[in-house]
Amino acid sequence: MLPRAEFHCFEPDPTLGQTLESKFAANPRVHVVQAAIGDVIGKAKFNINVSRPTNSLLPSAESLQPDLKRLCELVEQVEVDVTTIDEYCRSNSIKRVDIVKLDLQGYDYLALKGARDTLKEAKVVLVEVLFKEIYKGCHGFPDILNLMISLGFKLHTLCGLHYGEADELLWADAIFVKSIHAISGESEEVDSSVV
Repeated sequence: MLPRAEFHCFEPDPTLGQTLESKFAANPRVHVVQAAIGDVIGKAKFNINVSRPTNSLLPSAESLQPDLKRLCELVEQVEVDVTTIDEYCRSNSIKRVDIVKLDLQGYDYLALKGARDTLKEAKVVLVEVLFKEIYKGCHGFPDILNLMISLGFKLHTLCGLHYGEADELLWADAIFVKSIHAISGESEEVDSSVV
């Protein structure tokens, strides 16, 4: 859909990172970075769980319903590099990112805080939002909504809604658009970067 775009993909899980690097080795427009993203640069313990899509820098909450608790059961911890989107863009001379997509299992809010400069030019942000504490210390939907509004975005829609045992909303994907583009109906072909 975006044939001229550059993709910068972050994956802290060493196994999944190597798989991605192998898969896209021949594609010069896809850059795989084996690191987690947050609001500070450094190292951190990364939780590898029974179900790898639930891997997170945060430990899983203890009050999870039984099916989620099984998926989020810790298998091992590995030390990983952590960077910020802003620092990565500065270090790699990326002047503009049009689209940011995050699915960081409870760490999305902190990654957005570490992308404040990058988000000044971004047009669309797709981010996983939590409505219940699935990971200890995670920020919920209201925190992300307020942060995105303060950065000049408006909520476009929620999709991919997931419910728990008692029909309680657990998580979803939120799509935010830059307010000025949403109001003016501006349309411009995306040809820079996607993170």
